[in-house]
Amino acid sequence: MGNAPHAPVVLDSESLLVRLEVARSQPPSTHTPGAAQPTTADAGTKGMAAARGGQPRQGVLPSSAPHTLGGESRAAAEQRLTRFQGTVMLSADRPARNMSQIVEAIVQQLTMLPGAEVSLRLEIDAEVATGLDRAKVRTLMENAATLGFIDKLIE
Repeated sequence: MGNAPHAPVVLDSESLLVRLEVARSQPPSTHTPGAAQPTTADAGTKGMAAARGGQPRQGVLPSSAPHTLGGESRAAAEQRLTRFQGTVMLSADRPARNMSQIVEAIVQQLTMLPGAEVSLRLEIDAEVATGLDRAKVRTLMENAATLGFIDKLIE
C-alpha cells in the first residue's frame, strides 16, 4: 500500500483478509476480458465514484463492491456452499481432549451460524482379542442404553 499509506480500510460482509505471504505465493488471477483493473487505490475508488454520483467509497475496490454491474447482489450471483460433513478418528487414549478440540474448532463455528442445523454422531468400533465376559457385556449394554445409544451390538 505504498500509494496510500493512510487510506481508510472498510471491513464489511464482502471483505476478505489474506496473509501477504499466502497472496504472494498464489499465481496471478485472470480477469474478465474488457474489465478495467485499477492499478492504484485511487483508480479503484474513482471507478465507483461515477456509479454513485461522484462520491467515492474510499478503501474499497470495484472487485469488492456489494453489487455487480447488472445490479444483482453478489450473494445472489455466487453459489454458496451449504453443507459440512466430516469424519475424524479420535485417540482412544485421549478422546475427551480430541473431542474438545473438535467442538471448539468445528461444532461451535457451525452452531453460531443463523439457520444452521448441526447433528453429531459418535460411532464406536472395538475389538477385544481376549473376549468379553458376561458381566462386561451386561455393563456395556446397560451403559449404552442409559446414554441413549440408538444402535448397540456386541457379537
